Amino acid sequence: MSLTPEQKAIRSTRLTGSSIAGMLGRSQWESPLEAWEYQTGRREFAGNDDTEAGTVLEAGIGELALRKLPIDAETAATAVSPGTLLHPDWPEVFAVTPDLIIESECAGIQIKNHMPWAARRYKDRPREDVRWHNHMLPDEKLMQCLLELEVVSKVYGDAGRWVWFLAAFFGGSHLRVYWLRRDTRIIASMLQAGRYFHRRHLDPAGPQEPPSPECTCGGCGRGASWWIGRERLAPPRVKMTAAEIEAAPDPFPARDEESGWGDHTRFF
Repeated sequence: MSLTPEQKAIRSTRLTGSSIAGMLGRSQWESPLEAWEYQTGRREFAGNDDTEAGTVLEAGIGELALRKLPIDAETAATAVSPGTLLHPDWPEVFAVTPDLIIESECAGIQIKNHMPWAARRYKDRPREDVRWHNHMLPDEKLMQCLLELEVVSKVYGDAGRWVWFLAAFFGGSHLRVYWLRRDTRIIASMLQAGRYFHRRHLDPAGPQEPPSPECTCGGCGRGASWWIGRERLAPPRVKMTAAEIEAAPDPFPARDEESGWGDHTRFF
């Protein structure tokens, strides 16, 4: 998605869906320092063939993803990009620019255009024997989706009903649609570490000091840690129990009762 100059200015002093993994030390593509430099405009990303292709193909991938969801054409036509949204509780810290949301269904879609080899970074295809696919995503993709889910659900309300989908396209007809639920523990940890990072490195009224390349900002490597911090410091990643999975809210609940769409395999 192409950003306007106004959106870039808003995002330059905030953690965003696409930058939070890098800034908090969980991206294999850039260090926290590099992510901070890109976000604040100290380093310019000129783009490349991959990003150009992603921008051009995004609308088509989004349309294909919408056809995978159990919604009619009229409902799918209401999907929109809401622009850049600020977290209502911390508007100066977090901003997201979702690809698509369907407000009437409390659902959002993040679109990724990948090279075919990138499929190896996902732990598996969306599976029929599990309801939610959070654990199958690379960390940086999960973080982006969860931050978008958190902000959008707070902006639009009815937070407990919102779910997110990651539409990962690997070329040809190879589209995977992952169904993601709200993970409150990961989101809370991410927001806490993000606020700490903002206070030290992004706040216009703060020191705006550069993070170290190894920064994890559960304390910038000075003792505190969180679930995506350094491997030697961080606790094990939280896994959902069977009870938590079953207790999670169903998307499209009314439609499930009317048409039997409770079988999540119909998404794929």
